[in-house]
Amino acid sequence: MFAKIPFFIFLLLLTSTGSAEIFTPVENVHYQTIKTAPLIELNNSSIKNSDNVTLFLWYGCETCLRLEQLLKQSHPQNETNWNRLPANLLKQWRASTKTFLVLRTLNEPLDVDLQLMIAIHDLGSNLSSLESIEAFLANLGVNIDEFKAAYRSKNINDQIKELEVLQQQTPILKVPSALILSNNNQRYYVDLTMVESLEQFVATINYLDSDSSSTSPPGSNPATSIP
Repeated sequence: MFAKIPFFIFLLLLTSTGSAEIFTPVENVHYQTIKTAPLIELNNSSIKNSDNVTLFLWYGCETCLRLEQLLKQSHPQNETNWNRLPANLLKQWRASTKTFLVLRTLNEPLDVDLQLMIAIHDLGSNLSSLESIEAFLANLGVNIDEFKAAYRSKNINDQIKELEVLQQQTPILKVPSALILSNNNQRYYVDLTMVESLEQFVATINYLDSDSSSTSPPGSNPATSIP
């Protein structure tokens, strides 16, 4: 179900030179402006389109794990403040999507998701069935009776439908990817194929997110230094 599957996005590393590299994101190169009508309001509290930054992830994506580890180690403020949603791009990802949404419904910390991804990608755990996932989560202290009830609930199915509506109105085709919302309802999109590293991915999001607190267009903010 969540067994490690090779993905077409791989981690690209910057060559270390011992000095800071100045990186300035460029529109239509490192990010896109979403030129569509404003997104509809979504009803469920777990599916929010009002966050400044929303990351789209998938448990089976190793690069998503490396992104979370980078944020946890180097950008703790982003790890805390950025919203996360599961990418529901393929039918095979449905169980992953539901598990993510259930864990949020149960108010489980993001560290549970991180431990699950570490088990898949770093420990080689074969989490290929719902039963194996439930056993793994039980070892982390998740209430499995509550997990099972939520997994099969109408609430979670409704959240998936709202997530599908959100994804239909955006260019989300890859993971990891991000939507950035400005205070004047302008939306930006970035994924890892647009940049050269996870560090540039995070820097691009921070660059666009800094615009979300002002009315100035992208390009008016200082360039970002990447160590």
